[in-house]
Amino acid sequence: MAQILLHGTLHVTIYEVDRLHTGGPMDILKKITGLGIGTPKIYATIDLEKARVGRTRVIQNEPQNPRWYEAFHIYCAHMVSNVIFTVKDDNPIGATLIGRAYVPTQKILDEEEIDEWVEILNEEKKAYTF
Repeated sequence: MAQILLHGTLHVTIYEVDRLHTGGPMDILKKITGLGIGTPKIYATIDLEKARVGRTRVIQNEPQNPRWYEAFHIYCAHMVSNVIFTVKDDNPIGATLIGRAYVPTQKILDEEEIDEWVEILNEEKKAYTF
């Protein structure tokens, strides 16, 4: 996908995740090693390709349906093909990737406002199956 100059102010609101995938390889690894045992600490980030431009607060009490309702005003002048939303589980050392959602830059430029659910994909950019 071609990179397009995204220039101006991007207004982004991250509302919630309606359901998070569990039971994947990382959950099995955590059970075997004991890593990450405890309350999940879920947060989301906003990236313009490799540039991190926003991060939500950590949600601890809603591991399957975290709700942030946080708004961001992002000043940008970036060559990007996607705005990437990443959901992670915070750990004492680092974070565990849960998944990513992608909004194509061209869609942002074509539409005045985008108000829709975006699907969280695994590392291979494939939809999780429930």
